[in-house]
Amino acid sequence: MPLKFLSFPFLVQENILKNMEFFEIFIMSTLSERTKRSAILARIDVPKLRHVVKDKEQSIMIRGEKSKTIIKILEIPRLRFRRMWKMNIGNFEIPTKISVKEGKKPSDPEYCLLKVTQIDETFLVGFSLYFNTLFRLKESTKLRMEFIKSAVTTPMFGNVNEVSLSGETLTMEDLNSFLTLYPNLDVLRIKQSVDGKLNKKSKILEVKNVWLSNAGQFGMNLLTKFTGQNIYLNKVDLVESGINKIIRKWINNEGYQNLVSVHATMDFPSERFIQTDQVFNKLPVEWFNPRERQEHVEYTTNFPFLVQENILKNMEFFEVFIMSILSERTKQSAIHARIEVPKIRHVVKENEHSIMIRREEGEKFKTIIKILEIPTLRLRRTSNKNTGDSYIWMKIRVKGNSSNREYCLVKVTRIDETFLAAFNLYFRTLFRLKESTKLRMEFIKSSVRTPMFGNVNEVSLSGESLTMDDLDSFLTLYSNLDVLKIQQSVNGELNARSRILAVKNVLLSDPGPFGMNLLTKFTGQNIYLNKVDLVESVESDLNELIRKWMNGEGYQNLVSIFVEMNFLSGRFIQTDQVFDQLPVEWFDTTHRPKYTTRVFGGTLDIGFYGDNCYDVKRKSDGKKASIRADFHYFRMVVWN
Repeated sequence: MPLKFLSFPFLVQENILKNMEFFEIFIMSTLSERTKRSAILARIDVPKLRHVVKDKEQSIMIRGEKSKTIIKILEIPRLRFRRMWKMNIGNFEIPTKISVKEGKKPSDPEYCLLKVTQIDETFLVGFSLYFNTLFRLKESTKLRMEFIKSAVTTPMFGNVNEVSLSGETLTMEDLNSFLTLYPNLDVLRIKQSVDGKLNKKSKILEVKNVWLSNAGQFGMNLLTKFTGQNIYLNKVDLVESGINKIIRKWINNEGYQNLVSVHATMDFPSERFIQTDQVFNKLPVEWFNPRERQEHVEYTTNFPFLVQENILKNMEFFEVFIMSILSERTKQSAIHARIEVPKIRHVVKENEHSIMIRREEGEKFKTIIKILEIPTLRLRRTSNKNTGDSYIWMKIRVKGNSSNREYCLVKVTRIDETFLAAFNLYFRTLFRLKESTKLRMEFIKSSVRTPMFGNVNEVSLSGESLTMDDLDSFLTLYSNLDVLKIQQSVNGELNARSRILAVKNVLLSDPGPFGMNLLTKFTGQNIYLNKVDLVESVESDLNELIRKWMNGEGYQNLVSIFVEMNFLSGRFIQTDQVFDQLPVEWFDTTHRPKYTTRVFGGTLDIGFYGDNCYDVKRKSDGKKASIRADFHYFRMVVWN
């Protein structure tokens, strides 16, 4: 029986409201004036708030352990009025369509989706006022905008102390117009380039902390006039004489008196380097002593740690890695930022090792670090870097033809056990791995040359033929695999102790006679065999496989089998012998959905069609399996 919320005493209402999600409170407040007043009187606190403004879209997010959307507003001019209702926000009503949506991932929280025909100044001002009336903001607000709109369509969110801008190139006029609305910023981050010249009235000079991701010439211009505390410039066109004047002004108290730190990075693809002697020309300098500084400075720069953390989490992974090896202090800054790395893949080849990442399911893996072994590397062109507890001579460069494909190239004279173990430990110390790891190896090295990567659940092997000794030695290092893919042929006999029998899902691209041997002893879930040799006993082996499953004598964990025999063989599977003396039923396509699996990466369609498809039933629990056996194929799927 539904309960009437407004019939409860206010203390009960307050308790209910404070245990509801923010988007639920917002939706309930729009139902009537009484529910709105109840929500306002409950004085509900909202933590750190972020407004995200895009073209025809606005989101409100809150940050607890991580940011999550609570309200998203979409502008849809052709929205059908018969599917809308009038929502009262502020002192006016607006036709809208309101619904609760789930996040993109199952772990993402639900949020309120509002669809309106127009997001104009009146709506934005009214909605902002309504939200601020409904909730009490505990902290200052962040604003993230995809591009600059005119002052008419850019709402004045209250108590904003940090702004992040992205999108197309900004002009100084655009920037000044925007900063007129937000004149007291603590932090301003601009991801796109900025065109135009600064003057004394430029509003950006009033911001305390500035971060430009694509600074260019504007970055150097800003640096020479900066009056704030912290400035971070990436891909900036630095000029030695300008840097020299900055240092001189600070020394002589002629400027930069509020300065805390400067971090400027030139464009890596540029062939030009900073001429250190010109920077310090005619300046009274002393040699830097790191022992004297480490006692007083905990982190890489003098940025407040929250600013450092924000900078690091918006850098590319390869940039964080490069920065971390510059000194112990930069390494500690990166570690304290607790940067999470998504799905990771190690690719190991002869004299080469790559680390790749994938941010979202379905995306391609991209390289972030590649290590090459070059024994003839000239030491005068290398530097001695600290990886873990050891130092190693290496040459580091940024490679790639675009910002999305750039990666860190590390050249060393030798990739040995000591280096691999130390580098692996260093990487895991620097980054937090969110998911299990994939490992792709071109060939099997000895256990001395094969590092133990942590939390590996999938391995792909390729190269020359493997022996069972090679395979068992490797699988001793990786004993709890979910997926094993082997592209080369495997030679040798299986026994009850063979490590491959402990793997849940196996794919063999060129198994030959080893394939049928493995299939008859398989204890896992999914097995895919390509180019299997048609041995004389193949039909009897498959018949015995089905019989064991039906009688509960084996294959009790089985989910699917996909076997494709070698097409070069002139022999075909004899279907009648496969199903000889087995109680089977005709396969009915109307009762079975199309079966696909992504266990091995790509989508595998295990199709059942033709006259040689049957169903069999397991005696113990009545569970059914569908089987196709004809020509060069054997397919079996156990239905839940």
